[in-house]
Amino acid sequence: EHTYASNSEYNKITINWIDNLEEEEFYALEIWRSNSENVSPFNDTQLATITDYNENSFEDYYLMGDGMIWYYKLRVIDIYGNTNESELIIGSSHP
Repeated sequence: EHTYASNSEYNKITINWIDNLEEEEFYALEIWRSNSENVSPFNDTQLATITDYNENSFEDYYLMGDGMIWYYKLRVIDIYGNTNESELIIGSSHP
């Protein structure tokens, strides 16, 4: 899974990903966020659940602020209930 977040957009951060699950195995993808590198996003705010396999980006506007750094993790869930969690993704909004 390849994931990255934008670092220069005004009032938003765009997260993009490429999933390595086959479409028939895909169930959902969750997007989580925290405002501290010391707090796992999974212990903070769930922003979205994506159920469309063909969706591969998400625009985060939620309480964004300018010049902010946000920490994200994605969790992919397959039809069998298995989960795969991304590495920590760091994005920032334009100052």
